[in-house]
Amino acid sequence: MKQLSFFKVIRILLSIRLQKLKWRLAPEVLVSIARGLILGFGISAMHLLFDSVENTLRDPSVGWSLIVQAVLILASVIVSEQFLTQADNYLRETNDLLMRGEILSRINRKAAGIDPIAYENTSHLENIEKANEGAEYSAYLSRSFIELFAFFLPFLAYVGWYLYSLRPLLLLAMLFVFAPTIVCQIIRSRIISKLENQSAPIRRQFEHYEAAMCRREFLKETRQLGAFNFFFGRYLKSLKLLNTAIWKAEGTSKKIEIVMQIITIAGYGGVLLLLMFSLRDGIITIGAFAAVFAAIERIFDVVNGMILWGFFSDVSENLAYSRNVVAFYNLPERDGDDSPVHICDIELKNVSFSYPGREDNAVTDISLKIGKNETIAIVGENGAGKSTLVKLITGIYLPTTGQALINGNDMRTFSMRGLFANISGIFQRYQKYKMTVRENIVISQGHPVAATDDDTPVFEKATVAGVEIESGSYPDGMDTILSREFDGVDLSGGQWQRVAIARGLYRNHQLIVLDEPTAAIDPIEETAVYNKFVEFTKNMTGILVTHRLGSAKIADRIIVMDAGRIVEEGSHESLIGQDGKYAEMYHAQSKWYS
Repeated sequence: MKQLSFFKVIRILLSIRLQKLKWRLAPEVLVSIARGLILGFGISAMHLLFDSVENTLRDPSVGWSLIVQAVLILASVIVSEQFLTQADNYLRETNDLLMRGEILSRINRKAAGIDPIAYENTSHLENIEKANEGAEYSAYLSRSFIELFAFFLPFLAYVGWYLYSLRPLLLLAMLFVFAPTIVCQIIRSRIISKLENQSAPIRRQFEHYEAAMCRREFLKETRQLGAFNFFFGRYLKSLKLLNTAIWKAEGTSKKIEIVMQIITIAGYGGVLLLLMFSLRDGIITIGAFAAVFAAIERIFDVVNGMILWGFFSDVSENLAYSRNVVAFYNLPERDGDDSPVHICDIELKNVSFSYPGREDNAVTDISLKIGKNETIAIVGENGAGKSTLVKLITGIYLPTTGQALINGNDMRTFSMRGLFANISGIFQRYQKYKMTVRENIVISQGHPVAATDDDTPVFEKATVAGVEIESGSYPDGMDTILSREFDGVDLSGGQWQRVAIARGLYRNHQLIVLDEPTAAIDPIEETAVYNKFVEFTKNMTGILVTHRLGSAKIADRIIVMDAGRIVEEGSHESLIGQDGKYAEMYHAQSKWYS
C-alpha cells in the first residue's frame, strides 16, 4: 500500500472521531483545555505564595492575610487539577473505546466491499492483518492529536508567556531542552514503520501455528497425527524471527534515545544555572525563582511526557499502524449499481481467468449460457476448475479476459451487494456458528428471528435439509446452542452439514449454488436430500457442483470440465452415449450406486 502523509492520516482519523463521538467530543476538548490552563496557572499560584511569604517576612505589618489568600488560591488550583485530570482520563478512555469499535467496524465493512479476488493475494491478507492491528493505535493517535491542541498547547502557551515575562532567555532555553527529544521521536517513527512492514507476514505465520496447536478445531487432528511438535517447532522459529526484528528496532531506537536524553539533561542543567544567575542579577524575585525552581520539574515532566509518552510518542509508535488502517480504507471497492439484480439468464463469453501471481489460467475460453430456472451440474476431477467456474458464474470473480453477463448486462456494472442480493449458496466447507439452531439457519437472511416469531419457514427449510429438530440431538429444539463451549451440544459432521443446507435454503434467492453440499452424508440419504431439493427449487436457477455423478442426474444439463475447459455438455443419457470423459468417470463410480 502507498504510504500516506502524516496530515492526511490525522485528517481522516479526526473526521472519523468527530463523526462517531459527535457531542461527546465537546466535553473531552473543554476539560482538556481547562486542565492545561489550570496546570499552568499552578506555577503563577506558587509564585504568588512565595512572594507573599517573602513580603510578609520583610514587612510584618503586612500581616498574614496575603499568605492565607495565596494558600487558598493554590489549594483551589490543586483540587481543580485533580478533578479535571480524573474527568479527562474518564472521557478519553470512554471515547477511545468507542473510536476503536468504530474503526474495527469500518475495517470489517471495508473488507466486505473489497473485490473477493483480493483475498487470493497474500499482500491483501497482510493489509487486513495490519489494519486490524492498527485499530487501537489509531484511536490513541486521534485522541493524542486532540490532547496536543486542547491540553498541551494551552499549557505550553501559558508557561511560555510566564517564562518570557520573567526573562525571554528562559523560554529559549526551555525550547532547546526538548528539541533533541522531538528529533528522537521522529527517527523512532520511521523505525517502527519499517518494523511493522517486516513483521506483519511473520506475525500471521506465528498466529497460524499457535492456532494449529491450541484451537479446538485443530485439536483432534494435531494430536492424533502427532503434529504438535512440528507446529511447535515452526511456532518457535516464527517467534524467534518476530522477536529478532523487534529487538533490532528497539535496540537502534534506544541508542538514539540515550544520546538525546543526555543532551536534554544538559539543557535542563543550563536552565537551572540561568535561573540562579537571573536571581543574582536581580532580574527575577526570590518568589519567581522558587516558583520556577519548584515547577520546572513539573514543566519538564509534562513537556517531556508529551514527547515521550504523549503526542509525539503516539506519532512515532502509532503512525505506522494508523497509516495501515487509513490505507486499507482507501483500497478500491467493486463499484456498480446497488439495486438487487433479478436473475433471469447468465452467460459467459470466451471467459478465461487466472489467479493473482499465476501465469497459467484456472479456466480457459469458457462459453456457457444458463437459462432462467434451469438446473445445471458441474462435474470433473479435482483441479478441473469447477469451483473457479462457479465463482465466475455468480460474479464473485470477474474474468481476466472475456465477458460475464447477467440478464445481458456485464457483471462489472453491478456492485457485489446488488449482484449477490438474490443468490444463495451451500458449501462443503461450511461454517459452524456457535449460536442456536435457529440463529444458524436464519443468519443467511441477515435479520434476527426471536423465539416468539413464527418458526414455520425455519422448520420448513430444516425439514427439507434433514435437520431432525424433534430428535434427541437438539434437547432445546430451535433454541439449542450448537457449541459445548457455551453449555450447548456439538453435532456430527453430517448433522452440521444439514444445518448448513437449511441455512442456504432459508435465504431468499433466485439462484442457488450447491458446492459439494452433501459430502458428509451417505449416498442413500444424499439422494433423499437432492430429491427434496429438486422440489424446493422448481422455480429457481440451480448450480450443482459434485464429484458424485449419480447426483448429477437431477440436473437439466451437465457440464463436464477437465484442465480448466468445458469438454462435454448435455444430459446424463446423452453423455453416457458419447462414451467420453463423463462416461469414464460414471462407470468408475457405478459400484457406488449398484
